[in-house]
Amino acid sequence: MAEKTQKTAAKTRIQPGEHSIDRNNPRPHNGGYVLDWSIRLNDGKLVRKRTQGATKSAVRARAKETAKNLLKAGNQHWTLNKPINDYLATETAQRIQESTRLKDLSKRRYTAALELLKPHLKGYNISDAMTFDVMEKTLKAIAKDAPGSVSTARTVLSSYTADQLVRAGVITANPIRGVNLDIAAPKPKKSDRRTLTKPEWDAVVKHLLTRDTTTLLTPTKHKNIRQSTRNIHAHTVRLTLLQAVSGLRIAEANQLQWKHIIDGDDGMLIDASADIVKGRKGKEKGRFIPILRADVAEYLRTHREDDEHFIVGSPTTTARPWDATNADDKVPELYRQIAEATGVKILQDLRSHSWRATLHGVYADVMDPATRAAIFGHTEQVAEEYYNDRQNIESLMRQVKRAYA
Repeated sequence: MAEKTQKTAAKTRIQPGEHSIDRNNPRPHNGGYVLDWSIRLNDGKLVRKRTQGATKSAVRARAKETAKNLLKAGNQHWTLNKPINDYLATETAQRIQESTRLKDLSKRRYTAALELLKPHLKGYNISDAMTFDVMEKTLKAIAKDAPGSVSTARTVLSSYTADQLVRAGVITANPIRGVNLDIAAPKPKKSDRRTLTKPEWDAVVKHLLTRDTTTLLTPTKHKNIRQSTRNIHAHTVRLTLLQAVSGLRIAEANQLQWKHIIDGDDGMLIDASADIVKGRKGKEKGRFIPILRADVAEYLRTHREDDEHFIVGSPTTTARPWDATNADDKVPELYRQIAEATGVKILQDLRSHSWRATLHGVYADVMDPATRAAIFGHTEQVAEEYYNDRQNIESLMRQVKRAYA
């Protein structure tokens, strides 16, 4: 009887502001679930959607969030004087996530490119942003800072933003549609560059903070998969994130316990004690390393465990450190996937020790060479000559905050 009632309900016409998410059942798809559903916007227009997720409940929750955003967007009358970044954050981002033509990896790459666009378009309204000069200038800036991402950024700006504004009747034409722009990334010389640029580093860190680690890092056909194998993805991401903001080697990062994280009024510090850091035998020097990114500090606060547990920890248990050799074996695959997702292609050829040199470049404008050497331990000679203590580093953190304020 209940089944009959459900069938009848499914035939009931969807009214404005209603959806069919609870009427339809998710079905198995590619190891997860997919749900086809419809929503009738407040103006009476019926929109058909498809949502994917790892579980049935995750699919429904994601679909309902999309429905909420669609109704909200339906009430949002986009005009030329509205901020372009508001449109990017809602309409463009949603269109990428709901695309049935893009695979998950492509969606992550497009989302990363979207984040690259926002700083260059900050302060523009839709009218000014959707001009040839501004769009070309934006893409040229990205080509210079993140050459591997410029092609994807153009697609996001053109197909997922300008074209949609044309369809919505907000603008009359897409200024860069079919236009040959001089934004091709220059073919890199076979250089010895072993570091990321600041925009590339920023894109990778943001990707690590938001990356979905529920899937296996390396797909397998085996059905019976141990939990420790499933955990490898999340542990490799956390290891890489820790290295990316500290410059520590894999062996050093794997020895860090939560007791080594100092969370004070001026920010967060890593107390990399002498028994952790690597150096010439008998010459090891501990150092304080500031976490100068608020988003990473917040991530560490959120995931904090007991002091004696390891920050990365073995995929089996965080009560033990992860063997550095085993961890090192997993890193190249993660780097390859991040390079594909973010467009930071150089990451495919780098090893984990490149983070230290990268951080020297990232903070070159707010720290002198001796300070950077003392914090990140780039050269033992300089580091030994510079006094690195907690008071000095906390003072530096206050200076950096002011510099970026």
